[in-house]
Amino acid sequence: MQLDDTPVKCQAGQGQPSYQAHLWTLASPDVGGVVYRFTQGRAGELIAKEIGEFSGYLAGDDHSGNKDGAKAAPGEIQVAGCWEHTIRKFRDARSESAKVAKLFESTCGSSTASRRRPMRRASGEGFLRKCPRR
Repeated sequence: MQLDDTPVKCQAGQGQPSYQAHLWTLASPDVGGVVYRFTQGRAGELIAKEIGEFSGYLAGDDHSGNKDGAKAAPGEIQVAGCWEHTIRKFRDARSESAKVAKLFESTCGSSTASRRRPMRRASGEGFLRKCPRR
């Protein structure tokens, strides 16, 4: 399952201060559709409620609520990173490192996912193993 949120500013009502809320997009190839949810936060228990009984890989950004939600949900969930968020980091870093620039171009420069996947595995696996873990 993939999930991502977009922060939105909401009005609480006449004379009340606005507050930060989140519009969530959840998608799974097993379901064949997209679910949209609106929450007033992005804490782990809210995410656990939204993913329900799901078991499998949960792909999203590095937000701690995703990890906490996966732990709190009843299903067996492996948290996976999101390549789009990773690519953003590579775009920022490629101007600072020739090795990162080479990895980025070899893994992200191709036009289709089916062409990128084998290149990522061939050139990126060793590099990613050397990266520090959080």
